[in-house]
Amino acid sequence: AVCGLSPQAISSRRSTLKNRNSGFTLIEVLVALLVVAIAYTGVAQAISQFVDQRLMLVERHTSHRVAWNRLIEQYSISRGLNVDDREFGETEGFVTARRGRWQWRISEQEAAGDSLIRYQVDVFGEGKKQSDPASGSLVAFFTVPEGRR
Repeated sequence: AVCGLSPQAISSRRSTLKNRNSGFTLIEVLVALLVVAIAYTGVAQAISQFVDQRLMLVERHTSHRVAWNRLIEQYSISRGLNVDDREFGETEGFVTARRGRWQWRISEQEAAGDSLIRYQVDVFGEGKKQSDPASGSLVAFFTVPEGRR
């Protein structure tokens, strides 16, 4: 007998320990579920932020494309190119781009330079008012050609 215990007592203690360690306790399962829930919450927030940033970037990119097109048109007008489109020369309007309707507004003012004009195009996404911040804005400076002053 080892330590005063018979071989049958040692064998029954070993089988009791084996039976006790054969599964997870309720506390262990709950702690594991809590860890998984916390990790899932963090991943869901990261994905949500990614989607929001992507949508914002798509909106900004599209609004900059609309503004850039308007600035190119304004440049054509300032150079005296013949433009047949009735929309050219307008100071505001709507355009359809990327499955949406975008409102644009162009303003001009004299800049601190000899025959230099500052043009700013503000673009508003669908559902935004002009009192809201613009989805995108671009500014360009053009010189007035000698014959057009």
